[in-house]
Amino acid sequence: MDGFSAFILFFGLFMFLALLVRSLINEDIYVFVLSLLGCIFIGIVFITAPINGEPSKEIRDGSHQISFIHERGTDLVLGLESQKDQTGGRLIVYIFSKDAFSGEIKKEAKQLKVSETGGFRKLVLE
Repeated sequence: MDGFSAFILFFGLFMFLALLVRSLINEDIYVFVLSLLGCIFIGIVFITAPINGEPSKEIRDGSHQISFIHERGTDLVLGLESQKDQTGGRLIVYIFSKDAFSGEIKKEAKQLKVSETGGFRKLVLE
């Protein structure tokens, strides 16, 4: 979540809380219920919203189709295609340290194989 989105959510939460207090003063149960639901919804969004810029730390074992490979200093940026259903997939970007890879790092690789050995993830580009 970027700064602007966080600001908008904080503003929305403030507005719902103001309506909640006003409805308690005026004893308006309809506005009270709606503003309480709004506060709960925005709270859930804050808890579940991902923070932009943080790479995923979870990658499952198996073979992954590579869309692109980009070398950035001591890191390797991989775009992995995930088949969501028959109509389309999604692209997930991962950032790994070059030290995490076993064997040669091939820029023309089309698959990433992930396996767990001894509590550590082994990454191989093929």
